[in-house]
Amino acid sequence: MKSYVALKKGFSLIELLIAIAILGVVMSVGIPAYQGYLETAKMTKVSAAYDFSVRLAQQTYSKDSARITMGLVSKLPDSTTTWLELFDEDDESLAPGGGPLFISGRPRNRRVISATGAINVRFNKRKQRLEIYRPNYKRLKGYRAIVTRDETILEEWSR
Repeated sequence: MKSYVALKKGFSLIELLIAIAILGVVMSVGIPAYQGYLETAKMTKVSAAYDFSVRLAQQTYSKDSARITMGLVSKLPDSTTTWLELFDEDDESLAPGGGPLFISGRPRNRRVISATGAINVRFNKRKQRLEIYRPNYKRLKGYRAIVTRDETILEEWSR
């Protein structure tokens, strides 16, 4: 005669329900935390790209000023397109929301929240100044940097 204990294989219904309940609690805490992590990572990418482009523009202007002081020919980028090429040499950087990370032009509206997080770049050849716009993206406020040979102005753009 076989005992009942020897025939029992697998899990009981109660054990499965408890396991599913524990899994549900873990997922209800883990998924929002993971989504918050992804949002923070995307905002960090936008902010880092903006900071990088401002620093690179300042260095480029500074190097060009030194070249001119030494009597050499200016090698300052002379169009928005050449600045975009300088910021994204391999043309593979993507914005967190898709599309290129650096785009040409000025944002149309200060209050519009960017869906992609792309950095806008605009060069004014007549004034020899570069404008770099960090968009309103997720919880980031928009900023504008105006970089010239003599100064850099950083200002909030999301008024």
